[in-house]
Amino acid sequence: SSNVSITKDVVLDAREKRIVLDGQFTSRCLGASADLQLRKVDLINGYSNSSYSGGLYVSRGAVTLDACRIHGCFCKFYGSALYALSGSVVLNDCLITGCCTETAQVMSASVRANSDSSVAINRCTIVGDTQRALSAETDGLIVVADSLVQGVYNVSSAVSVTPSTCGF
Repeated sequence: SSNVSITKDVVLDAREKRIVLDGQFTSRCLGASADLQLRKVDLINGYSNSSYSGGLYVSRGAVTLDACRIHGCFCKFYGSALYALSGSVVLNDCLITGCCTETAQVMSASVRANSDSSVAINRCTIVGDTQRALSAETDGLIVVADSLVQGVYNVSSAVSVTPSTCGF
């Protein structure tokens, strides 16, 4: 139940059998400060007593999640499932459910993009945060396409949505 930190470029491919990283409600599931690709990896029950993500915390690098699930993660304020401090994150065919923040702030959300980051969400379902699904800083960017998302907090047009193919 300790935080796994990725500091070198890694591909974690669980196509044959799903891999589960369980924070057991005591630690963050995963931190990335390098390029990272996850395929069919579950991040569950992550916990962070800090302001930032109990699921996946990205401090830099290019991170891609394919067919991953993030469930039951917790943090105090920002990005209970995913917090992108810097770099880029792409979510493809992912499911994010049941994540929550301790404090009901206007910017609390399951997925949070900081000013120096971008998050692309493709064919994903994101529901069940206590506040909302998405939140971006003024210079952060979240782009959503072909996804079901519950709740968006938009700062200075930082969240781009394709309305014809997305459900809210």
